[in-house]
Amino acid sequence: MSISQVFNIVLKNMHVNRGRFWQSMLGFIIAVAAIFTILCVGQGMLKRIDGIYQQYSRDMVFVSVFMRAEARQSFNEKDLLRVIEADKDLYDAFTPFVLLVNDNLRYGNMVYDETGIIGVSDEYLATMPVLQLAEGRFLQTMDIEREQKVCVVGNYVAEKILGNNALGSTIKIRGENYTVIGVLQAAPVVGEDWNKVAYIPFTNARKLAGSGFVSYSSGNYYKSDYYIKASSLENVKLLRQSIWNNLDKVYGDNQITYVHALSREQENSIAGIYMTLSQSLLFVVIVLFIGCVGIMNMMLAVVSSRTKEIAIRKIFGATNKDIRRQFLLESGCTGVIGGLLGILLGLISSYLVCNLIHLPVNLVGVPWGPVLISLLISVALGIMSGTYPANQAAKMEPVVALCHSRSLSLYYKKGTAIE
Repeated sequence: MSISQVFNIVLKNMHVNRGRFWQSMLGFIIAVAAIFTILCVGQGMLKRIDGIYQQYSRDMVFVSVFMRAEARQSFNEKDLLRVIEADKDLYDAFTPFVLLVNDNLRYGNMVYDETGIIGVSDEYLATMPVLQLAEGRFLQTMDIEREQKVCVVGNYVAEKILGNNALGSTIKIRGENYTVIGVLQAAPVVGEDWNKVAYIPFTNARKLAGSGFVSYSSGNYYKSDYYIKASSLENVKLLRQSIWNNLDKVYGDNQITYVHALSREQENSIAGIYMTLSQSLLFVVIVLFIGCVGIMNMMLAVVSSRTKEIAIRKIFGATNKDIRRQFLLESGCTGVIGGLLGILLGLISSYLVCNLIHLPVNLVGVPWGPVLISLLISVALGIMSGTYPANQAAKMEPVVALCHSRSLSLYYKKGTAIE
């Protein structure tokens, strides 16, 4: 009997026993769909993290200094620069970072709630490669020292709020007029939207923000934040250690300092995603093997219900090889169809999940290699699951198969459909 004839018989039998086949395929459909969805969501999370960290220089260090309120010691950027003066070759750029919480800019009679105000120094752009000047100039040392009422605005502020004449325009921050001296190019929006920000001298922002007083269960503190760009990626670790050691030497227990290296944070985030993906895929593998058990049970039931068919085919010349091949093809087709439907379901679920949690969706860029491997595994497992039932069917003697079929007919008082 040719392969095409066997294949036609397989398709007919799958149609007749479609209820059983769909039930056994369910495990494969869910498993392959889960693999596809996990890979898509994982890829979206990696892209999101990569996009967020690309906004900053990879050799950036974030420093937050908490000075105990009871110590009655002031602390600002000059103090931090002084304690790390001996290691000034370890960094290239330094800027305080003062975020004005709940402050928005006003233009004309309108207050724009979607905007933000940040106080920085003239070296801020060196720490943020994603931000580039489009026109005008950025803040300068003179603006910082003299507390000039000037600002640099993002692309959204310039185009959507100020119109085409942003340079020289006047906006209000806390009731004070600030003149726009520079406009930044449009920056990609991943995480923070820097296009909606107005940058002012940190000396002005610090006066507007107040003392930086914060209260926690561990006590009361005065908090200040800084961005420092290391002179190289290799010097990041040395710079972190220098900041910790020098602040501890000068201020002791009166301060608590957190120093976050951007490169290390990125590596930890990526490692966490891969760990989650690995654990999720392990669960999917378990589901795949459960699907194998389902196919094996289904095929054993099919063999038991089709003993008369097997006997008649053998009487008319079908060999053990033909019988074995037929049932192996049936189990293999179950794996193929289950895998293909799983990929289709995975496409739909990936799109829905990524949109639900606001991740970038790129189904074209999905690593299809692992998906195809999972499809091949489902086919292989389907064939393996059908091996034992196929061998049992092939070993049946025609007379025994007919007697078994007649016994079942008398027991159930109905015949088994024969193709």
